[in-house]
Amino acid sequence: MFVESEPQTRIEGEIQALPGTFPVTPLWKVLAGEAEGRTAENEITVFDSVGFAIEDYSALLYLYESVSGGPLCEEIDLVADPDDPKDLFGFALAASPVSQAATGDPAVTVRQASGLACAGSPMWPHLGEC
Repeated sequence: MFVESEPQTRIEGEIQALPGTFPVTPLWKVLAGEAEGRTAENEITVFDSVGFAIEDYSALLYLYESVSGGPLCEEIDLVADPDDPKDLFGFALAASPVSQAATGDPAVTVRQASGLACAGSPMWPHLGEC
């Protein structure tokens, strides 16, 4: 279990329900090489975040710099640019492509309304067509 700040996480985080002796590791120690993270591929990483913005930013920057330029990094535009900024509902209903790298299939699209996912791929036949 990795945390941002042990004292704060024990008050605000999900681990507050666990005994005070439950072992946790501050994320910064893993990033600084002072503690081990996962040691095997089958291990699951659990991070209990309480929302320290500077640590969120630092972790994202570290991750970005670690994978930038490699096969695990694909830059995507996260800023909405609708044709009509006053029609956000219409924008939300528009289908948008899912990264081919993520699915391996350029025909897959996701509909961003009501939690519906639509696919034109045999990869997800139970979703049907939209």
